[in-house]
Amino acid sequence: MSTSSTVDRKFSRELSSGTTSLALLAILAQVNEPVYGYRIADSGREALERWQDLWESTCALMNRILGGDIHEQTH
Repeated sequence: MSTSSTVDRKFSRELSSGTTSLALLAILAQVNEPVYGYRIADSGREALERWQDLWESTCALMNRILGGDIHEQTH
């Protein structure tokens, strides 16, 4: 396996892990009491709509910075 493939996989894992952690922390920060899994899921669905808009804006910015359409390349 090439070094660039290893680095790419590591970056992808770290990005996924960081995104998941950030999402969970953001959900937990919105509640004022301890929550169980099902309550986290309910809050997550509400947050998902807001985050999708933010993600699309972020993708558009990154595509402009990188000079390509990454979204089309990954599908």
